[in-house]
Amino acid sequence: MTEGKKIGLQIKGMRKQCGFTQEKVANDLFISQSYLRKIEHSEANPSVNMVAKITSYLENALSGADKKEVF
Repeated sequence: MTEGKKIGLQIKGMRKQCGFTQEKVANDLFISQSYLRKIEHSEANPSVNMVAKITSYLENALSGADKKEVF
């Protein structure tokens, strides 16, 4: 499996774990939905900065989702 495929699968998995659509993530990050889809399917070669931007966004969303207050 190529690195691009691994990265795409990881991003897709994280996005689904958050319960986010491609549209929401793309809109929040100011990128096109088609570009995000291509990244997830390893049809695009995103820059290291773009991968960091996407994964940071998803990691923050996941850590926020894990911090539910219990009353």
